[in-house]
Amino acid sequence: MDSTGVEMSSVAIWQLFAQTYSPASGPLVHGAHHLETTGKQQQLQLQISHGDRHYSLQGIGNGPIDALVAALHQGGFEIEIVDYQERALQVGSGAEAIALVAVTSPGQSQRYYGMGTDSNITTASLFAVLNGLNRLLRMQAERHSKVEKQQPAGLGDATDRH
Repeated sequence: MDSTGVEMSSVAIWQLFAQTYSPASGPLVHGAHHLETTGKQQQLQLQISHGDRHYSLQGIGNGPIDALVAALHQGGFEIEIVDYQERALQVGSGAEAIALVAVTSPGQSQRYYGMGTDSNITTASLFAVLNGLNRLLRMQAERHSKVEKQQPAGLGDATDRH
């Protein structure tokens, strides 16, 4: 049921879910990626941009998500994957896939959820992680902005006063 007490249709539930968790714009923007498997390891090459900075990152892991987290670490983006799920949205070999992840900053308990969709489940998974990281980065920026607004103007560090 929604706030009006009326039962929501499955279409309305999906629309609300997609509106809430679909990838939003930035601050990280996916450019391209390439994944290679060598033995039991996977290597990911990733191009992303963050504002006016462009990154060409590489990560190695035991799977594509582990390789993505390693690549993001190389770029200074610290996250941990604490939940991961994937599903097919239709039946058949050309079905669209959805991946859902929860990410955290190391040492933090707050979860940031991301969703990715694509006909390739690996690509959907990478998009979901990047979307979760984008939510985390936006929340950090909002917190930073609030802290700056709360500081009184003209008051510097006490060590600046002689």
